[in-house]
Amino acid sequence: MRLALTIITVCFKNPDELHTTLKSLDGLRPELCEVVVIDGSPDDSCVEVVREFGWVRYFHGPDNGKYDGMNKGIILANGDTLLFMNSGDLLHNHSLLEQALIEHRDRLGDTLLFGGSIRILAGQSILVHAPDITPETQRLAKFPSHQSILIPRNYHRDNLFDDKMYFAADSKMLRKAFEELPRCRLNFAVGEFKYGGACTAPGTWKSVWRNYGELREVCHFTAWEKLMTAFMLVRRKVFFGAFGAEALQRAQLNRIRRRHLLPREAFAEAVR
Repeated sequence: MRLALTIITVCFKNPDELHTTLKSLDGLRPELCEVVVIDGSPDDSCVEVVREFGWVRYFHGPDNGKYDGMNKGIILANGDTLLFMNSGDLLHNHSLLEQALIEHRDRLGDTLLFGGSIRILAGQSILVHAPDITPETQRLAKFPSHQSILIPRNYHRDNLFDDKMYFAADSKMLRKAFEELPRCRLNFAVGEFKYGGACTAPGTWKSVWRNYGELREVCHFTAWEKLMTAFMLVRRKVFFGAFGAEALQRAQLNRIRRRHLLPREAFAEAVR
């Protein structure tokens, strides 16, 4: 029987985060799922972690960054569909995912499956439901998080990530995939992840400028949206420098609440 799913995790000198992810994947049915770890570390810092989980397919060697490592995972995958989980991310519910794989078994090779996610921000876990995909969300590249999207393997092999990018290669690829593939919404959260990675932490001023350039390449912004995007990135960088990461996450949490127009009581019910 062909494998239904390959979960791909890329790591780089972060054994604790890798252990967190692999522990959350332990117990998946091997007849349905495989896990591939691409380790670009220049040392053996992650080797001992992988040895604890004997069912992992492990590849260790230099790469040209995160997206190059993810592309290597795509080429090596055996499953009909692929799910990317960063080191530190968690699989939310084994049984619901396996049930979906079985239910949609005949569609995995040519259909995008996407669900909700659990986003951990300022110490709180927020359930974010799978969004509607509309021409407007596609124009602005507002897609579900990659931890909640299953992408057909053969399609992904023909459409690898742009490894010259650092921030937005996944959005660039997803924009094309959501335009070209049939899709199916899942009514549960697939993955859990913490805010604060490369796309949400400010980084250096050079990385802020690079992030802005990549967003402009991927999104079809109006002139006003270009200005507001630049302002948002600069404001986040300045706020981070003045008040620190915890204050930035609290501000982002409050912004999410306002964006969804939830009173504090209703918002609290959505936070686990």
